[in-house]
Amino acid sequence: MVLAFGVGIFAFQRLLWLQGTTRAQSDALLQLFFSGYDVRYTTFDIILYVIAIGIISYIVSRIAKKHLAIIRLLWTLFIFAGIGMLGLTIHPFLTIPVAIMAILPYLIQPTIFRHNVIVSLACAGYAMAFALVLSFFQAFIFLLLFAVADALAVYVFKSSSRILSAMQKSKAILGLIIPVGRSGVVKTIHDIRQGTRFAFLGAGDILAPVIFILVLMQQVSLSAALFGAMGAIAGILTATHVSMRIGPVRPVATLPFIAAGMIVFLVIWFTTPLAT
Repeated sequence: MVLAFGVGIFAFQRLLWLQGTTRAQSDALLQLFFSGYDVRYTTFDIILYVIAIGIISYIVSRIAKKHLAIIRLLWTLFIFAGIGMLGLTIHPFLTIPVAIMAILPYLIQPTIFRHNVIVSLACAGYAMAFALVLSFFQAFIFLLLFAVADALAVYVFKSSSRILSAMQKSKAILGLIIPVGRSGVVKTIHDIRQGTRFAFLGAGDILAPVIFILVLMQQVSLSAALFGAMGAIAGILTATHVSMRIGPVRPVATLPFIAAGMIVFLVIWFTTPLAT
């Protein structure tokens, strides 16, 4: 998550620097980045997209175990497109080469460390793109809706467990893998099997808070973004503590803890002189 945040800030700031733009002058930047398409979202659009993502995720969870190729396809598209967006910050013609160069080391030797790097880079690319088109209010709503969707997927529909199980079988895990044990970073993705002990931070758990942090940095202040980042880290640590307390049998939805931590830390920031 820290890598996604750092790369996202670099790419986001580079796009703004390329155009010499502020938020009020970002229309020209959007035309450059999205080839002239109108990508300004309304809050209603955000709600519909989150609902659509939830429905698609539920459908995928019902058929994933029997069609593992679907999981592999979605993983490939997510990684390739996300990293390709980072290539746009260098030059439009470098979109595909940058994606290939980033993924190639993982294909040669699919270690868990390299897996986490390319997932983080992909999330940074998507976060950078969303931060360009969302207002503060929309980014906040996006974070809250994703947190609610995460809780529903884990505790009500149980779709998260089914998708994670299918991702383990397909070796296409869309999220960060944190194996238990000191030697975890040198293991390959093929060592992840049913019963393997590892912590998992899904792509949505990374994307939603990083988008919100980038929007805070651009539209509020750097200090607000830093407090938001600290809140996200506090939320992850709290979710990890809760998960360790209740054991591996019952999964824990991480994003609600992250969202709550960010809100608490932003309230703290608002009470400090930094907010004035």
